[in-house]
Amino acid sequence: MRLTKNQLSILALDLQDVQALQQNPSFLLQRHQFLVDDDWPKDHVKALLPIYSEMLSEDQRFLGFGPWLIIQNHTKRIIGDISIQLSSVGNREVEIGYYIYPEYRRLGYATKAVQMLCDWVLECPKVNVVRAECSRTNTGSLQVLTKSGFECVKEQKDILIFAKRKTSIQ
Repeated sequence: MRLTKNQLSILALDLQDVQALQQNPSFLLQRHQFLVDDDWPKDHVKALLPIYSEMLSEDQRFLGFGPWLIIQNHTKRIIGDISIQLSSVGNREVEIGYYIYPEYRRLGYATKAVQMLCDWVLECPKVNVVRAECSRTNTGSLQVLTKSGFECVKEQKDILIFAKRKTSIQ
């Protein structure tokens, strides 16, 4: 599944992508003709793959509830990733996390990717809330979450917890 808005796309990894990434990442790159940095995929993405692979193997309806690639359309370069995880807080909540390569930060890519993913997931009937955590010193992520319509709902030492709720308009 691919969502596109102007110069940016986010691509949910399907089971074939996940298996390729676990065994031979170059197959995934050839399949989609993406360009990547040398240190791709990042460890946080690799850590999600076994769980997400198992979920997709059991039920394809979990497509999208795992890692997504953030792609700059005109270069076909993977510039980051964003993921959805089922929340342990509540059964109608999900958590998101994202990473943008340093050279692509402060260009609006993270905000666009977060907005696109939230729009998609909040259309799911069983999801009412999207949560995200951020260090209070991470000014870039604080701006991304605020611009994307999240509100700070809790503070835990140096971590701020944000939530974006489904509105009746969506």
